[in-house]
Amino acid sequence: MLTIFISPHNHQITTADGQTMIVKGMFLREAGGFVSLFDYQPPKDLNDVQIVLVRKYRKNKILSLPTDLKQAILSFLRDHHAQIDMSFDCYAFANLVKGVEVHKVPYMIAFWERKKKPWLPQPGSVVFYGTGETQFHHAAIYLGAGLYISVYGAGGNLEIATHRNMMRDYRAKHACLAEPLEEPLV
Repeated sequence: MLTIFISPHNHQITTADGQTMIVKGMFLREAGGFVSLFDYQPPKDLNDVQIVLVRKYRKNKILSLPTDLKQAILSFLRDHHAQIDMSFDCYAFANLVKGVEVHKVPYMIAFWERKKKPWLPQPGSVVFYGTGETQFHHAAIYLGAGLYISVYGAGGNLEIATHRNMMRDYRAKHACLAEPLEEPLV
């Protein structure tokens, strides 16, 4: 089992396209101590994953992940991690989590139903961030404990951030819960 530890501290990163973002640090325990997830070369035989939220003054919390999210994280780490696959981005990750057919962002309305607030995300819920009714900037999946996981940018890596940080960093004016349509409109 692969255990990903999430730091309680915010870290500033710069994406491949030069955008600065605030995310939580993600680490793995190796023989020599902790190593950043970004520097990790995952084996092809990974079969399970857990995420542990490291807390400053309380016991660490293991986040309960839905099976589809676990499988998507493992698939991403095996097939896309550190490969700079420009066709794989936050939206492709959301599609992978929910088993939605691969398609381009302009067609998302044909594959996803967006729900306006009020909504309460559950672990595994997909959230879209945007600046207008049809302008989409980012997709993330709720982990629990106020944290979201996503892939930043085309060819990016996994990130874990808070809703507030993503609203700021993606300059989003709104967020909406998104669920795959049972029958795509195309």
